[in-house]
Amino acid sequence: MKLLRLTSRIMAVILSLALIAPANVIIAADESVTTKITHKPDKTYYPGFRIRVTGEINDEAGVDIARCYFKAKDETEYLFVDMMPLEKSTYEGVLPAPWLGSEAVNYFLLVVNKNKKVVKTQTFEIKEEDTEEAVEWEEAKNTAQSEDKLDRVRKQLRKKLREVYDDKIDDFQRFDDEGHLAVRTDAVQAPVQATGFSDKIIITAVDSSARFGLLPAATVTAATGGISTAVILGGLAVAAAGGVAAASSSGGDSSSSSGGTGGLTDVTVSQTTITLTVFDNGAVDGDQIDLTVNGVAQLTDHVLVGPPGTAVAVTLNSGSNSVIVHADNEGTSSPNTAAMDITNVTSGTSSQSWNLMTGENATMNITAP
Repeated sequence: MKLLRLTSRIMAVILSLALIAPANVIIAADESVTTKITHKPDKTYYPGFRIRVTGEINDEAGVDIARCYFKAKDETEYLFVDMMPLEKSTYEGVLPAPWLGSEAVNYFLLVVNKNKKVVKTQTFEIKEEDTEEAVEWEEAKNTAQSEDKLDRVRKQLRKKLREVYDDKIDDFQRFDDEGHLAVRTDAVQAPVQATGFSDKIIITAVDSSARFGLLPAATVTAATGGISTAVILGGLAVAAAGGVAAASSSGGDSSSSSGGTGGLTDVTVSQTTITLTVFDNGAVDGDQIDLTVNGVAQLTDHVLVGPPGTAVAVTLNSGSNSVIVHADNEGTSSPNTAAMDITNVTSGTSSQSWNLMTGENATMNITAP
């Protein structure tokens, strides 16, 4: 009877995982864990400054996807940023700046290897340093009579944080580039903002086949010194049939049939060094955009000109690369309409265009060898 009950529990777990797994994903028992992650978390941060998260990721099968999921302490929904390879097995992700009064940031690392096995670490917590500015912000929230006044206080405190703590922050919060950050979510619809954070960010929803963060977390015990080793999700392997899991139609999912959103579609290129050329392909009316590749700003507050446009040389990672075009405005004639030419395309459309309202994003993936 005990064996029967145990078998029933195992089957219940497997069935529950199957209900929430991404589309066309196969879940099977597998103990061949090849992914190893080491990460030493920092203890505290200063609000108003971004947070760099690094980790050593090793997998004999190869790493396909690396992410850092994060949220403010009292929030329930996680967002994530892609972690990019720096050198050898070191990966880095940059979290947006936590705002005053968030108390702490919770995060975990997630990796998908080339065999489509998913692993994640336990959840880490980094706490907010006590500051006088946090008290000022709390008082402002309680007394401000309008959102406009609260916004003015926020800007004043942001400037003050920079002046007071710039020489006190550790290297993991020190950045030269403060352009827009690409943030993503496993939710069907992306939130307008990341609650508990105050930064220049662009949030987009991933395709239904890439919602790996919705899988249940495994319990992982950190090793001595705060170094953690990721394990397979409860001893289960998640493998996509025939490679990457295919997208499925889902209510509210705005992904196109060939990947991408907002008019853009996914492409494959023949080399890692390419050129993206953006231009206003209609009446030049002051359309303004931000362009990011793999979370790194390539153009910020860029006013589009007519052909031949503005060319940007980009070095891609091997594999999938995320491209986001964010509409800052709609010029003098709505909507924000423009085009982008992509060099060295071997599959897909090399000349693409978008049609966006203010605040909307067009997204695509570029696959490089």
